[in-house]
Amino acid sequence: MKRLSTVLFTLLLICLLCAGARLGYAGEARGVTDDTIKIGFILDQTGPAAPIGIPVANATRTYFQNINDHGGINGRKVKIILEDDHYSIPGAIAAFKKLIFRDAALSILFTGGTGQTFALMNQIEKNKVPVIYP
Repeated sequence: MKRLSTVLFTLLLICLLCAGARLGYAGEARGVTDDTIKIGFILDQTGPAAPIGIPVANATRTYFQNINDHGGINGRKVKIILEDDHYSIPGAIAAFKKLIFRDAALSILFTGGTGQTFALMNQIEKNKVPVIYP
């Protein structure tokens, strides 16, 4: 579990750094301001996969708190927005819409199942959302 978390967060950081290098300045990217980077995370916190989702959510909070305590990413604090999908397709769709259209997250970490993933593929592509799957 620890190795999976390390790999997941390493991939996220690479993605963010590449996006930052490509975009040039904060005004061009959804979810990025001069002082904050918003990252959404869709995972089960109350459904059948909650025994996995809850520790992952806690580890995510702890990891990004550590990043923020050490200056963030290029001086920007990372704000993690956790959304519970209840391990369901409707829950994943609602969480995705909230994170992208209301919270304006730069990217999404996603641990949903195959059904949730397929249900979101068109929206992910249409809205050009970087999504990291473990």
